[in-house]
Amino acid sequence: TSVHWHGLLVPEAADGHPRDAVPSGADYDYEFTVINRAGTYWFHPHPDLRTGPQVYRGLAGLLIVSDTEEAALPLPRGEFDVPFVIQDRRFDAGNQLLYDTGDMMSGFLGDRILVNGRPDATFSAATRVYRFRFLNGSNSRTYKLGWGDGSPMIVIGSDGGLLPAPAERPYAMLGPGERVEVWADLSHRSIGSELILKSLAFTAGGMGSGTLPDGAGFDIMRVTVDRPQTETLTLPATLTPITRYRIEDAVNSTNPRTFAISFATGQWLLNGLTFEMNGITPNEIVQLGDLEVWEFQNTSGMPMMQMLHPLHVHAVQFQIYERTINASGAGNYATVSGGLVDSGWKDTLILMPGERAKVLMRFWPHPG
Repeated sequence: TSVHWHGLLVPEAADGHPRDAVPSGADYDYEFTVINRAGTYWFHPHPDLRTGPQVYRGLAGLLIVSDTEEAALPLPRGEFDVPFVIQDRRFDAGNQLLYDTGDMMSGFLGDRILVNGRPDATFSAATRVYRFRFLNGSNSRTYKLGWGDGSPMIVIGSDGGLLPAPAERPYAMLGPGERVEVWADLSHRSIGSELILKSLAFTAGGMGSGTLPDGAGFDIMRVTVDRPQTETLTLPATLTPITRYRIEDAVNSTNPRTFAISFATGQWLLNGLTFEMNGITPNEIVQLGDLEVWEFQNTSGMPMMQMLHPLHVHAVQFQIYERTINASGAGNYATVSGGLVDSGWKDTLILMPGERAKVLMRFWPHPG
């Protein structure tokens, strides 16, 4: 196996590339300095063709990074800063985990939803403000997080830490590997009241598979308010500043580097190619320090064969510059677009059927 430090800016030797997988009985020391801004990051294995089953069986976890800038803000702390890892699983009659590679297009989808390893999860809360950090640790499933009573989601952070300012959304989309941080104000709720966190229904595209298809609606967790406490925190108007990249400053501003998703011969491809352990194409060579614009495209093939895809880039944090959707994908896109939060730093994004997304990223500080 190997360990990938998802979202962290680490040297090549510490990134957990599949070619650096550690054989059974051997060991490997990962050494690096954490230079990321405060945020919710995570780690998971990354061996070729084994990442899915290893993550599924528990080889993953959170890394919470803090810094002085974040510490100066009036945010919930201690027991009121709570991480939640959301995953889907499947169990046999003996309550043992079942895993298969799933549908070749959709990947593995479970029919039980776990939060921090527990099914039918309940969180006991006081009449306080909470900082809820959500990680989608599922293999393939995307969540459309929404409160059961219709309250808005107040998003304060994404993959790479706090946003410049809170973003109010009717729901928050969360693809595999993505993180979102939410300001949950329970201070005015009555003792004994209950708030349900749901995954709202949406259209993910593709053919759909399993007893709980991607895009189905279901309950995730119940938040029960069971004790009074006095709250003094109020939602800050601003959080941490982010300097936005300018597309005109990219070295390829008029000629984005493109990566097109397609499906052929029973496997997913990027620019018509499969993964090669040591192969490098000219389109995969960048210069250290350069700012580039990349365009991810999910427009190939018949519309009924296109589906939602998560995309993750190692060793950088990027900014989403723009999203465009074609006519055939507009209906699906309308079921998720209200929950996209693109104002912060990202290392993972979801791309809907018929969508193109341009992102800006600087290749710094490590070569490799």
